[in-house]
Amino acid sequence: MAQWILITLFFVLGFLFAVGLGYGRKSASEMPAALRPAETAPPKDQLTNDLFRICDEVDPYLNQAANPSDLLEHPEFMRGVAMLEGEPFQTSDLLKFYNGDNFLLSCMAVEALGRRPDDGEDVSEALLRTMSTMAVWTRWFALRALSARGIPPLVERLIKILDPSWENRQACLFLREFLQQRFQAGETPSISAWAADLPEGHVEGLKRVLGHVGSDITLDLLADLVRDRQATPDITFLSSMGRVWDQIQDDQIIAHEALIRQSDQLLNLLRLDRRRSALIVGPQGVGKTTLLRYTGRFLQEEAWTIFEASGNEVIAGQIYTGQLEERVQGLLRNLRGDSPVLWVVPRFHELMWTGRHLQSPISLLDQIIPALEQGEIRVVGEIESDACGRLLRRFPRLKETVDLLRVEPLPEEATLTLARDAAEKLTAGGAPAVPGEVLSEALKLCDQYLNRDSAPGHVLDLIKRTVERRETSSGPGESISSRDLLVTLSNMTGLPQVILDERESLDLGSLQQFFEGRVLGQPEAVDCLVDRVAMIKAGQTDPTRPLGVFLFAGPTATRKTELANALAEFLFGSADRMIRLDMSELKTEDSLGRIFGSPGDDLNQEEVFADRIRNQPFAVVLLDEFEKAHPGIWDVFLQLFDDGRLTDRRGNTADFRHAIIIMTSNLGGVIPGGTSLGFTEAGGSFSGT
Repeated sequence: MAQWILITLFFVLGFLFAVGLGYGRKSASEMPAALRPAETAPPKDQLTNDLFRICDEVDPYLNQAANPSDLLEHPEFMRGVAMLEGEPFQTSDLLKFYNGDNFLLSCMAVEALGRRPDDGEDVSEALLRTMSTMAVWTRWFALRALSARGIPPLVERLIKILDPSWENRQACLFLREFLQQRFQAGETPSISAWAADLPEGHVEGLKRVLGHVGSDITLDLLADLVRDRQATPDITFLSSMGRVWDQIQDDQIIAHEALIRQSDQLLNLLRLDRRRSALIVGPQGVGKTTLLRYTGRFLQEEAWTIFEASGNEVIAGQIYTGQLEERVQGLLRNLRGDSPVLWVVPRFHELMWTGRHLQSPISLLDQIIPALEQGEIRVVGEIESDACGRLLRRFPRLKETVDLLRVEPLPEEATLTLARDAAEKLTAGGAPAVPGEVLSEALKLCDQYLNRDSAPGHVLDLIKRTVERRETSSGPGESISSRDLLVTLSNMTGLPQVILDERESLDLGSLQQFFEGRVLGQPEAVDCLVDRVAMIKAGQTDPTRPLGVFLFAGPTATRKTELANALAEFLFGSADRMIRLDMSELKTEDSLGRIFGSPGDDLNQEEVFADRIRNQPFAVVLLDEFEKAHPGIWDVFLQLFDDGRLTDRRGNTADFRHAIIIMTSNLGGVIPGGTSLGFTEAGGSFSGT
């Protein structure tokens, strides 16, 4: 009996095992629901590929859609949006698609981003950062997502990124819809809190975009923007083309009677309700800049902004044609504002050439004259007397537009009084004192050697340089001496102290040996130069002309240039003080640009002869192979030899009264009949004037 029970149990277990194997071979769909395994989502890569296929299916529909909202009614587009809303895509994935190259996928992603449940993450900055680079329809979806997911204030954040790409008609329509929605939602943006920090160029573009949008909302924003910009000058913009004055420290300004009187005149002019401009006219060194600084201190106390920029600084850094006009308009807008702004222009006359070129005869001055005439801006320019005369002849309209404030050189007694007051201020901190007799000698030396500047500027400069040089090396109780003045003057001019000091005698024999050691076999030429140096030492040269003008004639390799080098080395301390001009390069009348410069500024300062001598007036000027130059060039230099001055095309004057000019020529070494002339191997006669 027990045996049959075991056999029966064995067959039952085998049947159950067979049934279990049968179930195991069935598919999951045939199994009872309770026994089926959990389903898993497709991988992200597979879903991404599906999204690209959807984009391919939707793409033909774009030809029928008139508005991005039409895509929201396309089932395949919305299927793609639904896929992006769910897992496994994260917010970072959607932003990546938004910034990707596939236009439709970008639109799907940003639409899905706006539909996702609010997880507290602010995605507005990520959307705004690149929105202006997106296609116009993508921007419509991005604006929807901003409204759904962005954290206010959205309008202010959007306005800050607007650029010319939003001037598109459809983009302006989308922008208008967005702004209306935000205002209806209760958002009230304020531009005044941050508009002052925007660059001028961005503000102009923003004004154009808001003007194109054209709704009452944007017009109100535009009015606020204009009003705010008028109230506050754009310091960043002004600093990009010049400098805004810091608070003026007047410790070194001596308020003498003439300065106070002229400052009062200038202040009364600038404070008028109708804005007036002025030109401060006077020679170099007379105190034009000091007058401006003294006046500027009172203006700063009244919350004025003082901006200084020359014409060249205004046009510097242009990248494309037409940028000058943009920069000038930006400058004028800042000067026209409600807050008082004064534009200080050094070398005002240069404005009549600044900005001119072959394609445009319009100068910077042409562009600002209408604003000057209408009393919209305040400008104070510095200008020398000769340049002022030329300016008014060329622009007679300025006679009625600007006031002229003439500053004359101080008389000798007033100059010495001012120099004494300046010396007391300079030495108040323990620097060596400056005795009265030293001040008198300083004035005498300046009148003789620094006479391109006027009183009191040249004297004050010499005293200041001398005190600063001695301050670090003086002992207790020491005073500035005449010898100290001569050392400073020698450093400034290059002239040796033996030439400057009338108490020292010049050893002409040693000087003769110096020249003969450098140039052999030219005794007549050496004698001529030694005589000229002796005249310079004695102060017997014509103060209205160059120190000397010579013609060195003779064949090549007779050491004409070497003698000029030796003269520069002795008289001005270095052979580098010789300025050489190759006259063989000036064979045409067009070459005058190399002498005078050009209105279009196509030559840099180092190439223009007038600029080189203005920067270094104490020099030997070598006009090499003079006979090869154009006759028009000859006429220029013949006048220069007479006047001792040269005025370039920008109206700046170069002073040649402290230069020695040497012309060389390879012609005339031998005259008919075989008689030698000038530099020859035989060392024949030499002629100099």
